[in-house]
Amino acid sequence: MHGVRSFALQAHIGATSTAARLDALVAAGRSPAELATDLIDSLHFLISLKLGAGIAELDAGRPVSGGVQLEKLGSLDRDLLKDAFAVVKRFKTLVRHHFHLEA
Repeated sequence: MHGVRSFALQAHIGATSTAARLDALVAAGRSPAELATDLIDSLHFLISLKLGAGIAELDAGRPVSGGVQLEKLGSLDRDLLKDAFAVVKRFKTLVRHHFHLEA
């Protein structure tokens, strides 16, 4: 989210949600559409995992920790999680390169 916000600020984009910022970056020619789609899909997947874990904790009468128990994920969700992290890693590399940050 912070990387997307940084690109949006640099491009003078006023959108406030990560998905809207990504859409605006694509429209402005500042981001490839495929990367933006992958980032939005990954963000939605990660949020849904976290939400599902929080709901399960509430249903069990436990306080919401914000954590996801990986051992409780099915193989499809584990694969999707790996894919989402690969997209995030790719984007982090782009952010580091673009803003000349240390690795």
